[in-house]
Amino acid sequence: MFLVNAGRRRTRSAIFGILLAALGSPALAQGEIPDKFKNLKVLPRDIKQGELVGVMRTFAGALGVRCAYCHVGEDGKPLSTFDFASDEKTPKRAARDMLRMVDAINDKYLAKADLGRTERLTVNCVTCHHGLTRPEQLQTILTRITKEKGIDAALEEYRTLRKKYYGGAQYDFGGPPLNMVAERLMRDGKIDEAIKAAELNAEEHPDISHAHTFLGDLYAKKGDKARAIEAMQRALAADTANDYARRRLEALQKEEPARP
Repeated sequence: MFLVNAGRRRTRSAIFGILLAALGSPALAQGEIPDKFKNLKVLPRDIKQGELVGVMRTFAGALGVRCAYCHVGEDGKPLSTFDFASDEKTPKRAARDMLRMVDAINDKYLAKADLGRTERLTVNCVTCHHGLTRPEQLQTILTRITKEKGIDAALEEYRTLRKKYYGGAQYDFGGPPLNMVAERLMRDGKIDEAIKAAELNAEEHPDISHAHTFLGDLYAKKGDKARAIEAMQRALAADTANDYARRRLEALQKEEPARP
């Protein structure tokens, strides 16, 4: 068993107590869970039944999963049929490492950090996961898909994730992620792909002036002066104080038209 010192034990117990209170009574689940537990390697050996149920519910909520994600059993079947002691599943083994990491962050680093505040700052599963089993930034996902399958597949994934998760804490659907994808493509010389990402960003965020400004610059790099001008005009409509867009618009309008 992974032993914890008294300070860490108090810290963890306090956190679990708060989480359990927030989750409500676990009475329904308790009837299917034993009073004593086997194969505890990180959680305290003498943890109470209600406290353990609260911890498990916290894990499930933080990662957006159910019991069968970590434990041997079948969703929809009584919990009494689960083999909770088994270490067969990788997520359960990984969870132990994550708990040790959380303990180290909270007790080795945050407890000693001078943060200019009196209340204790701690992290837990939801701090990173926000309801996802694999927490990743949206731009990381889109960049990976762009490399593997192309920008069209990446933008389709963006739309899928936005439809499913918009309004939640899982991903940032603000302006920066698509903008960062477009900027990276631009640096790699992939202007057409960058334009597609920037166009979607401007479409999803019509009130963000910079989204139109950047798109206008990409159009200008492509040699599409008419669209560049339109984008700069939309940038100014979104923010009349955008001096960069104003200067770029004036410069574009002064350029001589391309010869046929």
